[in-house]
Amino acid sequence: MSDRPVIGITMGDAAGIGPEVIVRALAHDDVHDACRPLVIGDAGRLRKAMAVVGSTLELHTITAPAEANFKRGQIECIDLGLIPDDLPWGKVSSVAGDAAYHYIAKTVELIEAGELDAICTAPLNKEALHAGGHIFPATPSYWPI
Repeated sequence: MSDRPVIGITMGDAAGIGPEVIVRALAHDDVHDACRPLVIGDAGRLRKAMAVVGSTLELHTITAPAEANFKRGQIECIDLGLIPDDLPWGKVSSVAGDAAYHYIAKTVELIEAGELDAICTAPLNKEALHAGGHIFPATPSYWPI
């Protein structure tokens, strides 16, 4: 048993820097000293990001937080399998925008079920979210203009 919180990390925009940021961050021992990180995203895209940054981490694909090992040197990932292998990097994509929404939705479900302690999201692209059919105002109505 651990007193470190389980943090659900949404992968963000799979066509953007989110996967690389996650891989680089999870290579640091101090992250694992502070929490038990769990990525909600796409394992295939994380593998590509690992290759891009030259990571030596292992990827452990799971379907539920209870299956996670939370070992150093390993990335735990609930793989939603939404990103095609040929999705280009650095381009606005409706597929990546829709996937980013679903990563957040799944993570919220896990929070509500008591399987995670907190959420951290990698960078999102509002244009991609909109292209994927998820329209949110750029400025919440409760913010002063």
